[in-house]
Amino acid sequence: MTKANFDLKSCKHELLNQGGISATSTLKVIQVITLSETGGAQRVVFELLKGLEHLSQSAEAPVRYDLSLACFPGGRLIEHLQTESPGVRIYPLNNMRRNIDFRYDLKTFWELYQLFRRESPDIVHCHSSKAGLLGRLAAKLAGVSCILFTVHGWSFYGTAGWKRRIFVELEKIMALITDKIVCVSHKDYQEGFKAGVFIDPQKEKKEHSQSRISVIHNGIPGEVNREPRENKEREWSALFRVITVGRLAEQKDPWLFLDAVEMWKERTKEIPVEFTWVGDGPLAVTIQEEIERRDLGNMVALLGDREDVDYLLSQADVFLLTSKWEGLPIVILEAMRAAVPVVTVDVGGVKEQIIDGDTGIIVPNRNPEDIVTSLERMAQDEMWRRKLGNNARRRFLANFTVEKMIKTYERCYISGMLVRNSKAMIAERYPMSSSGNEESLR
Repeated sequence: MTKANFDLKSCKHELLNQGGISATSTLKVIQVITLSETGGAQRVVFELLKGLEHLSQSAEAPVRYDLSLACFPGGRLIEHLQTESPGVRIYPLNNMRRNIDFRYDLKTFWELYQLFRRESPDIVHCHSSKAGLLGRLAAKLAGVSCILFTVHGWSFYGTAGWKRRIFVELEKIMALITDKIVCVSHKDYQEGFKAGVFIDPQKEKKEHSQSRISVIHNGIPGEVNREPRENKEREWSALFRVITVGRLAEQKDPWLFLDAVEMWKERTKEIPVEFTWVGDGPLAVTIQEEIERRDLGNMVALLGDREDVDYLLSQADVFLLTSKWEGLPIVILEAMRAAVPVVTVDVGGVKEQIIDGDTGIIVPNRNPEDIVTSLERMAQDEMWRRKLGNNARRRFLANFTVEKMIKTYERCYISGMLVRNSKAMIAERYPMSSSGNEESLR
């Protein structure tokens, strides 16, 4: 028996003693996310649902799950779940929108509230900012036993002034009704602490047996199947190949990407190169026009959304990330898995993924000249580049597999139920003192 299984079975035994679950029952979990698009948060939701469904089919599973997903209908996430995890139920949120729109937001809140009242889930697990706000509030008012929220980058990232203050205050309020907050990187929880969203998690853990704050790194499968492409057109024609994967949106900063391409064109003409961006988004037309305006068409290819990202990564020499803000980028894990060295700006939790000079290069600023210098180092030393890529793959296998992520989330689910049940028992047995100590028990 592994330590992880022992911990899970011990937690389940404690829940049995508390009356939180029965020996033959399952935990009913509803995942909530804003959109069913291609993205890091959606990838985590997909792997989590797929993994928990697989675990529930095991005869030795310490806990079984009844799984479902609530999000805006249509999109890649739902398509992949229907193909690979048909047992997961889908609840469409027809009024869910990414941007703030009070008409649609109120309708979405009502959809979620009715769903939670009807289905009576044991756990509601919310992802992304909009779903995190509406989902947690609806779950609280619907009387859901345990509410979780995964921070894939805080809602106040990329904001300033009064907008930032509003988002920070909203996060503080929502934290009060959340039983477990999961950050995908230590950087995210440090930023949450600095902003005052929650108290220092280490201090909280010392004061109480169960901390509400956890860090669970994203994880993806360790191996992928790459179909042979002998009969297909080769994607690359250049000697040195740089790839970026992400939405063409402000967060990913495609302008900095183009600045680096332009800088390369001006000073590194002796090394043939092709820069490729995989992904679609609201800036697709704008960025294509900018490529033409800067006369970079012979160096840059925009491929749009692709299903063969793993193959494209395997053909690349370097992965480049230029984002303005991130949580723990899934695309960096995909590059590490493919043994592709990474050049990235210092953003989000990348320092928890990449060891500078060992698995890639972290550019400490957003200067395109420094990005190009790092890319030149990679281009000029193939042996060193391959060494970094192999180191990156080993680090991925040791720290960022989907199996590790799922086991940690499973412990988080059960410990979240323990926290909720313990609070309920205290409130029932000591109603007066419970009111006075409510803040310390959160």
